[in-house]
Amino acid sequence: MNPFWTYGDLAALTLLFVPCALLARLVPASEMARQVAGYGMWLFLVPGWLYARHRQRMDWGVSKTAWLVGLFAGLALMALAAAIAQLTRYPDIDTPLRRLIDARRELPIIAFAVVIAGPMTEELYFRGLAQPLLTRSFGPWTGNLGVAVPFGILHAEQLQMSIPNVALIVMAGACFGAIRYRFDSLFAAMVMHSVYNGLLLGGYLLGKNLLHG
Repeated sequence: MNPFWTYGDLAALTLLFVPCALLARLVPASEMARQVAGYGMWLFLVPGWLYARHRQRMDWGVSKTAWLVGLFAGLALMALAAAIAQLTRYPDIDTPLRRLIDARRELPIIAFAVVIAGPMTEELYFRGLAQPLLTRSFGPWTGNLGVAVPFGILHAEQLQMSIPNVALIVMAGACFGAIRYRFDSLFAAMVMHSVYNGLLLGGYLLGKNLLHG
């Protein structure tokens, strides 16, 4: 990890979420579709911002190896999370997203958001932009945990502030970060995140909550 961008870039790109979200509100579509539109605008603007500022492009680490690493790491993480849930008193949370999935009215856009748009956006921000900066400043362990913890906190409200559920998200974030660091591939972390989310969504749709048996 050798980022050419700065903490100033990270701060500016964080603030860039706001106009993207506001512009997405103008899209004549459902709330979930607007969220995806906001993600899309931000994902489009980040590479342009970095190139305009530094005349360099971020290396996403796209390769066949990254595909395979992300796939098998996502499967392994799902198995680990399921084992932890079976061995602990892990609460089953009725989230707003679950209620949307149960309604089935927006299932295609929900699936796209959960499996593609969400993981890409979150990984670009946390493991793509923030983790390399923190790793350079404080080392790999602090760099990883320094983004895994806020990554978990970001999901706290939708998980009804359940500490065990948030802790599991922090663990997942740390695993994404470990893959990002070990293979120097943002793309591998994105694939891993997508596979993990896809398994959760697929299991739930099939009537089998993978984290609760």
